[in-house]
Amino acid sequence: MIHAEKNIIKHKKMRNKIAYRIILILVIDISILGILVASTSMPNSKKNGFLRNFISKDLQIIKTATFDNSFTKISGVSDNTIYLIGENPNAILMLNKKLDPKDTLMVNLEIPAEKMVPFSIKIDSPWLYMHINNMKSVIYGKFPGQKLTMVKLKSLIFTKSVQISPGSCIIKTINPSMKKQMLQKLNVETGELIKEVEIATSQNNSDWLSSDGMLEYHKKTGCILYVEYLKNKFYCLDSNLNLLYNANTIDTVSTNEVKLTKEISKDGKTKMVPSEARITVNESLFTDDQYIYIVSGLRSDNESFRDFMQKIVVDSYNIVNGVYAGSFYISDGRNGSLKSALLKNDTLTVLLDKKIITYHF
Repeated sequence: MIHAEKNIIKHKKMRNKIAYRIILILVIDISILGILVASTSMPNSKKNGFLRNFISKDLQIIKTATFDNSFTKISGVSDNTIYLIGENPNAILMLNKKLDPKDTLMVNLEIPAEKMVPFSIKIDSPWLYMHINNMKSVIYGKFPGQKLTMVKLKSLIFTKSVQISPGSCIIKTINPSMKKQMLQKLNVETGELIKEVEIATSQNNSDWLSSDGMLEYHKKTGCILYVEYLKNKFYCLDSNLNLLYNANTIDTVSTNEVKLTKEISKDGKTKMVPSEARITVNESLFTDDQYIYIVSGLRSDNESFRDFMQKIVVDSYNIVNGVYAGSFYISDGRNGSLKSALLKNDTLTVLLDKKIITYHF
């Protein structure tokens, strides 16, 4: 009996020691986490050195629908139909204006899936244009009913592209020496080069269009827009690739260098690796007849951190000269959640992580 009681006491002490150790480990982990949080600056937690002029209230929602997360872009909007694409270019979902699925447009292409990525699709009903970067190709035609035509462009692999008319497109590519970036205008019916201009780099102290960005065509003015992701810069060119103007977004990020840190590999060698991701300054864009609307990744000094994280902030610029015109919020989305936006007439269609929303504009 006495022996049994001693065993019970011994087991209790052992359990208490284990419990104390678990609690101690948890306290240490929580303390380390607290130190890391306190010492790590969250993006946009500090002031960025600029102010926004909010010119309107949040946009009024027309309709909301929930979708799975596989859709990546709004490829077109007609009077009665919204076209959504995902990772597979062979199927395009068609929605009505109530955001109900009404049909699937099948694009039957006898091309291996791995060769088709990356790609972009533009629908300007009844025309469909598909650009396949790594195949240096454009596929186009009227739908439904017309057989699609595939044309090999007389260029190298391209990183950005935009259709500017039924007969021509603009691509961002490299020259044969692979040392210079180029903008090229090509005939999509023949694949022939119409015109090209060299993209300047920091080596010749110009640095225009040298970093990654968004390429967009403004149908009413015939302008080509290029908005950089990582700097406060955007450019407007005519359809013959002549620079009309370059402008700054209202934020202050004119440089966005990669911060490096030393890392020792398993074989003992030291190498430099990025210590943190670069800030995305401009995340997306859409246009109407008068303005360029740029979805910003930076909080202004007159915004609360809560508003910025819970809403999508949009800055507008005059299409003619690039002058800032004001800002507004898209309230039903959160910062960083927007995948694609397209404005037609007075309706803005926005694709988020798991839903699509239309707004009165």
